[in-house]
Amino acid sequence: MPTNCRSLHRTLAPLALLAFHFAAMAAEICEPSRVHVFTVNEPIMDRDGQELALSVPSQMLIRPWFRWRNAFDVGKVAWVTAPFRERGISFGGGITLSAIYRGENGISEKTFNDYVTRDPRGRLYPAFGNPRSGYYHGSLANRKYLDYVLSFAKQQIDAGADNIFMDEVDGAYRIHEGFDAYGLAGFREWLVRRYVKGENWTETDARWTERFRIDLRDATICPDGTIRSFDYSKYLQKSGWAEQPDHKDNPLREEWGWPNDMRLGRSYCGERREQAWVYQCESLREHAKSKGRKVQIAANGINRHVDFQIQNLWTNVLTRREGRLDVSRSFVGLWRGALDRSRRLLGRDVPVMFFHDWGDGFPYWDQLNGGERKLWLRVYAPEIYASGAFFAFPVHGPFGCDARKDGSIDVIRTLAAFFDRHAALYRDTRWLSERQVAVDRPGVLCLAKYQPEAQRLLLHVGNRNCAKDALELAPAKDLKLSFPALGEIAKASVVSPESQEPAALTPATEAGRTVVVLPALASYALVCVEYRKLDPAPMAADVTIATVSAWVRPVQNVFEVGRQGVAGDELPNQFVQGQLHPHLRNNPTFVVDCPRPASFVVCIDRAADLGARIVILVDEQKVLEADLPGGGQGLASGAIRDYAIPLTAGQHRIRIDNPGRDWFSVDRFVLTGCGE
Repeated sequence: MPTNCRSLHRTLAPLALLAFHFAAMAAEICEPSRVHVFTVNEPIMDRDGQELALSVPSQMLIRPWFRWRNAFDVGKVAWVTAPFRERGISFGGGITLSAIYRGENGISEKTFNDYVTRDPRGRLYPAFGNPRSGYYHGSLANRKYLDYVLSFAKQQIDAGADNIFMDEVDGAYRIHEGFDAYGLAGFREWLVRRYVKGENWTETDARWTERFRIDLRDATICPDGTIRSFDYSKYLQKSGWAEQPDHKDNPLREEWGWPNDMRLGRSYCGERREQAWVYQCESLREHAKSKGRKVQIAANGINRHVDFQIQNLWTNVLTRREGRLDVSRSFVGLWRGALDRSRRLLGRDVPVMFFHDWGDGFPYWDQLNGGERKLWLRVYAPEIYASGAFFAFPVHGPFGCDARKDGSIDVIRTLAAFFDRHAALYRDTRWLSERQVAVDRPGVLCLAKYQPEAQRLLLHVGNRNCAKDALELAPAKDLKLSFPALGEIAKASVVSPESQEPAALTPATEAGRTVVVLPALASYALVCVEYRKLDPAPMAADVTIATVSAWVRPVQNVFEVGRQGVAGDELPNQFVQGQLHPHLRNNPTFVVDCPRPASFVVCIDRAADLGARIVILVDEQKVLEADLPGGGQGLASGAIRDYAIPLTAGQHRIRIDNPGRDWFSVDRFVLTGCGE
């Protein structure tokens, strides 16, 4: 901060200084679409935090300010934003939309009881059902509560935050939450709007009883004898479902929905979530505009109405084997699935950023030692970028997370500098394949993309081979890559985080295919093949079909697969159910039209302890059947196993079934060579 600003900071009240602060420091803040590197820097409250953040080439800082319980006076630390504003770096704030503690920020017991949500018996429900958590969840249906939590984000905007990280925007509800007075009133309004106004039922219609078993004559459930006074909590109590509101026999469970339901118009929970989220986004944007500023909004999880996406990572990407980190598995399905969900929700492309999350613990920090963290970063950060997404490097965070302490800061700086320097090679790309480039040895992943304007093929090569009993990657030498000929090559080169500078390659032709040899591969390399005129058709893109994780019966089980993926808003469920949960069975069928011979691949990552069995039928003819053992016998370890079937050109119906005892989990489905 300049000297004149420091003296003013000492003599003026912090918030009174802000008008001068922003005028003096005004710079164009980097928009999400121009960010090359994200970093997590929580918190930044002093010079040390500033210097650490500035030591990594980042254009967006995630959560340097964050309010969880008691808010701090952001006006007193507004000065820390100055060097970032001078450089156009987006400085982050953040709040939780879910957690509320008794007495936090001086709220009265009366206010707390108004803000907090309830279970179906009207009781307080501790966060995640854990009385030791010490906190509860607020009511998403209560605008007074939303205004309360939003006030902290507005203060951060006033003090200099450019982006806001909105945590747990679905309230982090479990199935027992959301039954406060505001939520129950909202459900009544949902039923009236859907059936009285939408389907011309009357308020005393017999169909309330016939379809939903609502006894309008019961004064404890409908005090005035009409649906407008319906008390869903009393209904659940009287029906014996208060402890399990989603019981399969509850005829209103689909109308109420599930806490994290994002399907519009399908359930009250989905509507409540959407209305609360729209209100939050509009309130913050209007507030920033009133201050002559612009705010960039994102939420923890893929959401609508955002400027960029944030997707958390947990233990799902920390595979362990024989007591140490195992990096043999690829998570391309996870990375590309998030891109697909984002595109479906927003109808456009925005940056999708992954980060290591924390809650009651911090798996990335708690479960990995320093060497394992460095290994994870070297393998998976490049894979995320290669898949088309971004990674927020964990520079500083809670639970003692400090990249300087474990030595990972050097890896972070090297990778961040690489992606910043070569950002043009990760922009304006189109996906081709994760399977059509042949590599002459195991343990090496190659993802193919291309840039139409630059007439450039990009091969992202990732090494997963660890030295025996070590947390270092075993370098590969003279690695041979083979792929279809796509036209006359002008030049080829390779660049990597270890070298930073491009090195020339000499392509060759073998059996009609193009071959390049990498002299050395340490962790990751990007091969750039530039053509005089590139024709991607011989390497027709794969169609990757992501899955969604939801322990519910899928509402849709037939999916039409086009050249860009499945049509419509729904994606297939991750869980293909067996015989143990018949009420959840609605397993998927895919309708495909292959322009050429292709393969359909089911990528399975887990099976239940009781085991499962995969059956694949093409046009109702069984073409594959296999047992899927669980209980630690291979699939339970988390290693992906592919089950592929050949397809002839033309239209086909591919049905996936499971006559086994319990579920198996699909990471993704892949239709090879049938994409754009």
